[in-house]
Amino acid sequence: MVRTTHFLDGVVRNAAEECQKEYRKAPQENMDGVVCCVHTEGSVETQPLNKDKILRTLAGFLIHPNVGASVIVYNDSSSSAPPITRSDVVNRDSIQQAVRAIGYDPCSLPVQWVSLEDTVADPALLLTAVRVAIPRALAAQRSPQPIASLCLALQCGGSDAFSGITANPLQGAIAEEVIHRGGSAILAETDELIGADAYILDKVRDVATARKFMATQARYEHTANVVGVSAQANPSGGNFYRGLYNIAIKSLGAAMKKTASTRLEGVLEYAERIGAQGAGYYFMDTPGNDIESVTGQVAGGCSIILFSTGNGSITNFPFVPISFAAPSRRP
Repeated sequence: MVRTTHFLDGVVRNAAEECQKEYRKAPQENMDGVVCCVHTEGSVETQPLNKDKILRTLAGFLIHPNVGASVIVYNDSSSSAPPITRSDVVNRDSIQQAVRAIGYDPCSLPVQWVSLEDTVADPALLLTAVRVAIPRALAAQRSPQPIASLCLALQCGGSDAFSGITANPLQGAIAEEVIHRGGSAILAETDELIGADAYILDKVRDVATARKFMATQARYEHTANVVGVSAQANPSGGNFYRGLYNIAIKSLGAAMKKTASTRLEGVLEYAERIGAQGAGYYFMDTPGNDIESVTGQVAGGCSIILFSTGNGSITNFPFVPISFAAPSRRP
């Protein structure tokens, strides 16, 4: 696995692809391959957007059980000009601090760090680092785990008029069963629950959790208003074409990923892990964009993604399996 900023996207992708080709020649039973994950925020030249979210995401990736080993390309240059300072950038120190913040020692993780400067001077250095990381990944052994160790990411994309009565309720039923057996599930996409708050909060852990959920809705609506649009205009062209005429109809369908008998246990920030809060059903404050939303859920610890789609809109993820479900329709 390779992490990088946008400066070296091409170099890093090439290194991952080259190692993946080598792996395919001699595949290993306890390793599925080499993948590249890039982000576009944070450098010595630009103020990073959403820095806390980026760091939580990267830290969550590093400790994810599906990741055998990682190589991170980082930029620790101290030549940044004011007002950008070293504390503003996403670098080795800040990533390690984020790992410590969620209770892990970064020095104990199978991670190799390669500096941007060294990679620019010698692109082959990154390829070597990935090749060295592969044996560390192979040393990680697969083991059977109970259902209680599962955390499901609940997602829908390209929804239609049938999503809320077929595929999404199926997700809710699966989540309820996993939770019954000690596992967890995370619902996401803040803007796609506007208007469905009464259903989501019909069973909720406490008043503080309900208020936190409503705060995410208010925050999204405020952000939309600031840029001159309304959150009520959320449905896409495909949604309109297939019968979802307003955000309330779309939201009520999306909310069916929680059964009426399932209690909302808590509200998570983007890429936040459940941690000591305990297993159960959670909501994560994420964008409605499928890729960004899934990324936050995976960083938060989800190990399987359930994705329902009415229009055939699908989203994969580099190192977490996705199960797709399309709504059934009458002939």
